Amino acid sequence: MKCFKKNMSAVLSAILSLLMLAGCLPLSAFAASAEAAVPGYVAAQGEKALWAEGATAATKNNIEAVKWYQKGGKYYWFLPSSANLSSLTVYHNFDNITVDGTKLVSGESYSMFENGKSYNVKADGKSYTLCVQKAEGIGSMFFTTESGSMDYINSKKGNAESGSMVVIDYDGKVSYDNALDSIKGRGNSTWLLNKKPYNIKLGKKASLLGMDKNKKWCLLANAQEHSMIRNKLMYDLADEVGLDYTPDSRFVDLYANGEYLGTYQLTQKVETGDGDLVNITDLEAKTEDAVAVGTGLSKVDLEEMYGSQEYNSNGRKAYKIPYNPKDITGGYLMEFVMDMDEPSGFTTKGGQNVNLKGPEYCTVEQINYIADFMQDLEDALYSSTGYNSKGKYYTDYIDVHSAAIMYLLQEFSVNIDGGISSCYFYKDSDLTGDGKVHASPCWDFDVALGNLKSTKDGVDVTSNNQWFIKNSYRYSSTRTVFSQLCQHDDFMTEVEKVWKEKFVPALSIVTGNTEGTGRLKSMQYNYNLTLPSSVMNYTRWDVSDNLLVPEAGTTHSSQFNYLVNFVNGRITFMNSGLLDTETAKQQAIAAIDNLINQYSSEYSSDVIAEMNAVAKKAKSDIEKAASTSQVNAILEKAINDINACKKDVIYYDNSQTKWNEVYIYGWGGSLTAQWPGVKMKYEGSNIYSYTIEDGIENIIFSNGKGEDTGDKRQTDDLTFQGNKTIYTAYAEGAVYDSFKKAYVHSGSWSEYAPSDQVVYGDVNGDKKITSADAVLMARSEMGYITLTDRQAKAADVNGDGVVTVVDIVLVQRYALSFIDKFPVQAA
Repeated sequence: MKCFKKNMSAVLSAILSLLMLAGCLPLSAFAASAEAAVPGYVAAQGEKALWAEGATAATKNNIEAVKWYQKGGKYYWFLPSSANLSSLTVYHNFDNITVDGTKLVSGESYSMFENGKSYNVKADGKSYTLCVQKAEGIGSMFFTTESGSMDYINSKKGNAESGSMVVIDYDGKVSYDNALDSIKGRGNSTWLLNKKPYNIKLGKKASLLGMDKNKKWCLLANAQEHSMIRNKLMYDLADEVGLDYTPDSRFVDLYANGEYLGTYQLTQKVETGDGDLVNITDLEAKTEDAVAVGTGLSKVDLEEMYGSQEYNSNGRKAYKIPYNPKDITGGYLMEFVMDMDEPSGFTTKGGQNVNLKGPEYCTVEQINYIADFMQDLEDALYSSTGYNSKGKYYTDYIDVHSAAIMYLLQEFSVNIDGGISSCYFYKDSDLTGDGKVHASPCWDFDVALGNLKSTKDGVDVTSNNQWFIKNSYRYSSTRTVFSQLCQHDDFMTEVEKVWKEKFVPALSIVTGNTEGTGRLKSMQYNYNLTLPSSVMNYTRWDVSDNLLVPEAGTTHSSQFNYLVNFVNGRITFMNSGLLDTETAKQQAIAAIDNLINQYSSEYSSDVIAEMNAVAKKAKSDIEKAASTSQVNAILEKAINDINACKKDVIYYDNSQTKWNEVYIYGWGGSLTAQWPGVKMKYEGSNIYSYTIEDGIENIIFSNGKGEDTGDKRQTDDLTFQGNKTIYTAYAEGAVYDSFKKAYVHSGSWSEYAPSDQVVYGDVNGDKKITSADAVLMARSEMGYITLTDRQAKAADVNGDGVVTVVDIVLVQRYALSFIDKFPVQAA
């Protein structure tokens, strides 16, 4: 330790001596001397562009460079979580380029770039504005296509290309670095949108981002689902309540040939076979083996050999393949659809169309077996007694437990497609399974949970307080499979049991009242996880382009809040119909206690006191309630009244902009003041605060000056980030906006509470400013430690937004009484 202190003192002394000799030396970004190899696909670009390295890990494919993207007169770097802003390697093909006056050399790394900041770029005689945005917390996927563009793939859904692919986790670890067998479009109506979904296929099965090994994967664009979390929420809920073969998924930022495509959901593809998502008997593989034995061929391709020999009879479609394995009782993976569009399928007498997802190429015997089995099920299920003419009960054919789970998933989500399309059932071989059809896996919830302005069967599907799937129809007089199941009392008994034992505790995780230990996390957790990436996604793509429910708002945060309100209301409604009164009372009181506990760390003591008063009366009323519906009505009112007590406080850090006064202008709620809005309250240490009115979604901070002053300064239009958040605007890099007639400052958000206020120079938090603080800063500068956000704020004593040797020297000089004030504290 003595040796370290001696060496560190020498370092500090050397730094101090150099600065005293040079005077107050201005410091700019330093570039690394080593020049990185320019990736091949970057070098091949003919268009002049500026690129940034998206990962620090070395990969075989070397395809992680991100090209700047032009939108609205500005250029953006949309950088993944794995990008290293403290040493960012850049590439370009300009003859000469500077950023804020610093010359850029292609292949060298720089420390000047910060998330959320804008920069003035001069390149080959032209000027540009470069905005840096960076994700946090989720992985990234980079791929290149053989053609070097996405034009061919995007021109038609079936068009496919091969290429290379790299997948990197949020922490920079490489998850995949190999060939991409193919990428092509997917989806139906979603394929027609600008932000397109894709299917990818690997040469062999691989684990991506910790998920089980698969060969085929889907990239869901969620282009019309602006909370971005509906599909993941429902998949993980299904997994939590015990539904077999529920797809796992991860959020990723997707890059194609260096271009940022947006935030996507990478998920396992619904496939059947050994090692696939639906891990049941691979009947198609067994059929291929039977054909190989029958023909003597070593390699069998059923499509190539028998694709032209179609069989169509009695609504059944298959292929005249002359060989079958001994056992054809499974496995089958079926999808209930409106129209058959797969190579094999059948239509029941009741008019239900069924696609065979596996086997894709059924023999005649196989299609007749599974079609007959499903017909026997339909005959029993749709009879008034539950028995068919063979004397068998519907439960002899279908696993009631999985069907109850699937029904509840569809009902809870008010899924307009429930029981109609993307509705999967599987049947394994009788030799390895139970001889019954199981409802699984679940799929496709992007227009569920209130995200569709539509009415079906007399129900507004944005409503969260009506039964929908229970009374849904395929045609005007034919109930869907789940609606028909609900006509049987024994099925509803199972539904009530599954709701109470499985869904109630799982939904407590969804609402954040209970912490999840598995895949399922709260809505807030997933929102926070995707929030940094959503900034990039909704810069690249406009929310309003595909707005299915205008009432949900035009921002990512308002869309999320709409989802939260829908889910909370839906839970209340379904509890009222599926829980007994005593259980409902216990659940309601626990929900109130958990809500107060959650808010206790977010709001002041006087606000919590108001909330507790509301909670006390509500819990007393709940104890007196005579029915489940009364309990839920009291609970719903209590939640609304508790939330009405909230006073969200937002902060502004004026340490860099140093405006004489700070104003906040908001819209989307009750604030009606004219520009510049309302003056914020000064809290000391350059911090200003304001209590946000309910409903405010967007805000602008400004110096309160008018357009005619010539010194109107403001931030850009910002999205309110929630209680106890602070916005720090950067003094440098303000760009004049001729429309706003103001200098617009970029900046960044962070979490904040009044207790987070720091004393500049007191880096170690001991309430004193000594050489120990300078040593701590020097250790950080040399890479031995990383300062916390609070420490970094305290260390930035010159207020330039970064901690450098200049700050270290200033703290040392203050500790030695050479100065009595830091630059950031100057008026």
